[in-house]
Amino acid sequence: MLAFALPYTLHVLAALVWVGGMFFAWLVLRPATVAALEGPARLRLWVEVFQRFFRWVWLAVAVLAVSGVGMIHLRFAGFETAPRYVQVMIGGGIVMFALFMRVQGLLLPELRAAVEAGDWASV
Repeated sequence: MLAFALPYTLHVLAALVWVGGMFFAWLVLRPATVAALEGPARLRLWVEVFQRFFRWVWLAVAVLAVSGVGMIHLRFAGFETAPRYVQVMIGGGIVMFALFMRVQGLLLPELRAAVEAGDWASV
């Protein structure tokens, strides 16, 4: 039981970091920045927030992948014998990772370049 408890706990904590961070950014930080900051300052803040948050997301992604694979092998003896809900969860994780890669690899560099250039119209 202890062998399963550790990866399960790490998996839940990593998911809380990623999803909880997105919840906080979207529903708490975004409205607060709109109310408190003008456009250029708000965009500079978002660049800094994303750079710091995405470091934690990378850690969470690694922990989620390793702990998830570990739990599958501990509980179901492999991917082939895992039930449908586990396979759906893996699919959801792949979609979330793909969206994260799009933001990290494509959208954030464009935002960072526009903010550094002071090109507020393109953002």
